[in-house]
Amino acid sequence: MKLSFTKFIPVPLLLFAFLVYWYTKPPSILWIDSGTMIAASASLGIPNPPGFPFYMLASHLATLVPLGNILTRLEAFTIVFSLWLLFLVYQIILLILKSNFSFHKANSSTDWNTPGVKAAPTPGVESASLGGSTDSPTSEVKAASTSEVSLGDHSNSDTKFSIFNFQFSIHHLSALFGTIALAFSYQYWSQSQNTEAFIFSYSFVALFAYLLIRLESFKGSTLARVEPLVYGKRVFKTFLLIAFLYGLAAGANPTVASMVPGVLFVMFLERKYLTIPKLAILGLVFVITISAVYSYLPLRAKTWPFVNWGNPQTPKLFLDHLHGAGLNINEPGPGGSVNGFTGSPLVFAQSASYFFLNSAVQFTPVLVPFILFGMYYVYKKNRYLFGFLVWVPTFDLIYSGLYLSGNQESWFILAWMFLAIFIGIGFYYLGLKILVNGKGNEASLGKGEKVRSKTSNLTSKLNGHPNPNPTTNPKLLALFSLSFLPLIVFFPILNRSNHNFSSDYWYNLYTPLEKNAIIIGTGDFFDSVSHYLHVGDVYRKDVTPVTANVFYVNKWNRDTLRHATNLSISDKLESMIQYKSFTEYNEVMNQFIAENIDNHPIYVDHLTLRASALAGTTAGQLRLDERFKFLPYGLSLKVVRAQEKIAPNLALFDFQFKSPIEKPPFYLERNYRGAERNILNDYVYAYEYLADWYAENGKGIEALKYYHLANEISGGKNAEVFAHLGEFYARRNDFNASYQYLEKAQRLDVNNVGIHFNLGLAYANLGRNKEAVQQFDSVIALLGPEDETAKEADKIIKQLTTSNLNDPSYQEKTQSWQKITDEANNLSIKIPPSFVIERDENTGSFVITDRNPGSLGLNIQVLGRQVPENSAVEQFLQESPISMLGTLLDVQNVTFPPYRAAVQIYGTTQGDSQQRFILIKDDWVWQFKVYPGNSIKLDLSYNILSTFKPITE
Repeated sequence: MKLSFTKFIPVPLLLFAFLVYWYTKPPSILWIDSGTMIAASASLGIPNPPGFPFYMLASHLATLVPLGNILTRLEAFTIVFSLWLLFLVYQIILLILKSNFSFHKANSSTDWNTPGVKAAPTPGVESASLGGSTDSPTSEVKAASTSEVSLGDHSNSDTKFSIFNFQFSIHHLSALFGTIALAFSYQYWSQSQNTEAFIFSYSFVALFAYLLIRLESFKGSTLARVEPLVYGKRVFKTFLLIAFLYGLAAGANPTVASMVPGVLFVMFLERKYLTIPKLAILGLVFVITISAVYSYLPLRAKTWPFVNWGNPQTPKLFLDHLHGAGLNINEPGPGGSVNGFTGSPLVFAQSASYFFLNSAVQFTPVLVPFILFGMYYVYKKNRYLFGFLVWVPTFDLIYSGLYLSGNQESWFILAWMFLAIFIGIGFYYLGLKILVNGKGNEASLGKGEKVRSKTSNLTSKLNGHPNPNPTTNPKLLALFSLSFLPLIVFFPILNRSNHNFSSDYWYNLYTPLEKNAIIIGTGDFFDSVSHYLHVGDVYRKDVTPVTANVFYVNKWNRDTLRHATNLSISDKLESMIQYKSFTEYNEVMNQFIAENIDNHPIYVDHLTLRASALAGTTAGQLRLDERFKFLPYGLSLKVVRAQEKIAPNLALFDFQFKSPIEKPPFYLERNYRGAERNILNDYVYAYEYLADWYAENGKGIEALKYYHLANEISGGKNAEVFAHLGEFYARRNDFNASYQYLEKAQRLDVNNVGIHFNLGLAYANLGRNKEAVQQFDSVIALLGPEDETAKEADKIIKQLTTSNLNDPSYQEKTQSWQKITDEANNLSIKIPPSFVIERDENTGSFVITDRNPGSLGLNIQVLGRQVPENSAVEQFLQESPISMLGTLLDVQNVTFPPYRAAVQIYGTTQGDSQQRFILIKDDWVWQFKVYPGNSIKLDLSYNILSTFKPITE
């Protein structure tokens, strides 16, 4: 039997997709769980819930293929199933169109080419089936000629045209259109490069959809109506296959449950063929299969693999692992976390809006109308089919809204698969309009004899008389070209062939570590990459990774480390874990360090000092006790004993990059962006911690060098670097520079209590009390009034809002100072040792100064004048010969009876500031200009002013 060219139409597409996927795949692992999945596949381990046992078994076989390294093998494994899924989507679209949207019953007066049935109206159209032609001489049923087919319904048309001398039908072109759109949609393409279970699992959903649509389409055929017993056997065999495959697929990814309602719906439609005994057989097959698949978990757990999430050896641990015990968190807000089932309407609404936003982006907005046209056309043709096709996207929306996960974008692929089917049908709908309108000038879908008379050529083709010389339709070809728009748009983004960020990271992190080291880290990506290096694509097998948050929270992790490594985890340490206080985490981790530091060099990654090991809280950052300290050690920190005196080795900070870290790739996935940002920040924190070390050891120049290098790498977007620069200058009493860096930090991290507190101190030291009070108010608002830090902030606020020049402590400090009398300005005042008086003959004022430059010095210009009668004090001050730099920022009251007293704060855009104290009594006004505002001796100004006395009252 001669094979038709149309059988091979999807082959070039699949080959092209393979080449694109293979070329753009990354040479190192992608983010989040990909490394853990590779490690578990290689070692037959147990990854994060629900364990993916069937995927573990299938992908393990792929790791045995002698092709490149283990990463390459599993990337190839994913690509193979991605191509299989695309082929299924192509077949689904083709089947729907060739069957004239028949689902459960015949959909029009015309017969159609269902698998196993060959009808007359559409010559040249083959049946859509996975196994090639299903035409059989014994099953051919010829329908009557339908020469009066109306142009109002071209669903069954097999209009042919040529592209580059190849003849295509509108059916095949529509199937290609939808499949191409899916193949190069962002998320599908992204996951086709990855080594997780999503594409593998979703290929089963596509297979189930194909089998069910094929079954229900066959029901509308003449053969199904004539031979119900034959059809009944077909129904049972189809569901028997689905029951077996669903038992397997349930061990791939739980999201395959999205097809369950569709399966149940078709079972309901075919209920008369599914007797109780048959249903019992189907249930038994499913239960036996899924039980066999999930027996993998306890069986493998008993061997203590290094990747052994949940250690599901006992019934309780097994059930806990299946439902992800401990992963449901609903703590929104600063420092909080949201994951798993939340039951929150707000979370659901946010997820739903994110779903619809993604649906517009995945295929590019240009293809969204095709989805809508496809939905409209399917709904119009067959509501049973419409309900079947929209259920999976609906389930996907509901499930991803109720159960929030970092894999949310990948879960959406289930919906994109079915939207791609609608895209193909939408193209079919628009393509028919182009063909009809293009042939008949005034012709349009839905018009009767007038249309037929003007489109005789097209009508003859629709009725079985194809044009022997099909021609290219430019409009249809232009419309078809839109299917490649996602490829054009997303290729620059998804070309990850130079994506070495993760391999650069682990090379720079692991290579410097000493032999038999322990590396303590935090977070999903550290967990993933450390598993990958330990039992996947093995690098530094001697280095044992410990994920701090998993280690502390989960006993099963500590048990696994006891069995799978030579680490010491004592009963004493175990007894310390009661989960009763936030300080307990650090006590446990310091105990772990103490038990192992003599036998293993211990290192900690920078994120562990910042990310909380206790989900949903801001507590749980690792802090060493008095026995230990950190030594900057490249991308990590080495734990050494407190008494050791070791300087950092600067060679460890000469990081090697294949992919420039300062040019991060673009990701639509939120978790990918977060993981990439964490890696970038690790490099930033490495230099920042080195700068801190130099600052603490009195090497300011070196400290500034590495602070600025850290800031450069971060692109000026890391609040912590600015905050540390602010603290660096504050320790050197340069509050002018300090507050500027702290303001930048605050703009990047508005909820950071430490930044607010330190910025408040900087403002206070500059005399900008109003702004200081605002910062301390923010501290109280963020922490609550009962927090100890908030109480300290409240105490400072009270001090700032009650400036008192009559403070008794000032008298003690100024008792031995030199007294100066100036009759022209009607005052006497004391000045500290090393201060002198300099007179200004032009203004009649004098300056109290220590003659030191810049912020090292303090200057107070003094002027006393009697206000002329009938003159306003405000006007008098404006005309004062004492000039103030900048603009007036704040005015604060000062307590200094019997005078009316206030202080004005002036500042410039460059950060310079000055203060002017004003004392008024009767018709005398005294002005004291204090500068610079960032003077390290600014506190002395209050002592000096407290000694002021007028000569005459």
